[in-house]
Amino acid sequence: MFYQPYGQFWFLPALFLADVLFLGLQHLRLPPQTILALGLFIAALGSWITASGFQLVVKTFQSFPYLAAGALFSQWVIDRGEKVRTRVALALALACYAVVKVVSPFSLHSHWVNWLLTPMGTSAALLITLCLARSMAVVPLAFLGRHSLEILVTRDPHSRTAGARWLFVSVVGTKAMIPHLLGGTIGGLLVPVLLVWATSRLHFDFLFRPALPFVSERSGGPLQLRNA
Repeated sequence: MFYQPYGQFWFLPALFLADVLFLGLQHLRLPPQTILALGLFIAALGSWITASGFQLVVKTFQSFPYLAAGALFSQWVIDRGEKVRTRVALALALACYAVVKVVSPFSLHSHWVNWLLTPMGTSAALLITLCLARSMAVVPLAFLGRHSLEILVTRDPHSRTAGARWLFVSVVGTKAMIPHLLGGTIGGLLVPVLLVWATSRLHFDFLFRPALPFVSERSGGPLQLRNA
């Protein structure tokens, strides 16, 4: 399974190995141009060893230049976004989003359009994130981020979607998309947080964190909902 994964299951281990390789090259303090050049060489090497049978190695080598280019480009956008005012960053993000909305229909007819959509969409997402980090919205978002593991392991998207759909269709009497999306999102975030709070009050903290001595020594006690 590790060296010859089935179907699409190559993605996660290949992504992990490519990320480790990229971090190793960054640790050597290589310039971005050198990392990208090595990425192209590694991708070519992956194509050359395709016949070896080690599919995971081949996929890792072939995926590496995309991961390296995305990581370097994202860091470039963040470094420059942190130097501009919030209004400028927001205006740039909206401009990038507008380009994506206008150009995206043409991606069905030309594969090369994706080379424009990918950096524009990435820039918009990163710049909006920088704007949120400078606003009061960072407080609730930071709270959700600190409890992202609990939200992940306690959420059940199928039951949340079915519950929200039943509530809005049977009780409220609406089939509009926006209420369904908002209800499903709020339920998917609020219910896990409430469940973590309830289990913490009942001293069932082991449901989300291992009850090991070193965990208590480092965190000062069992899992609790921390103040944002």
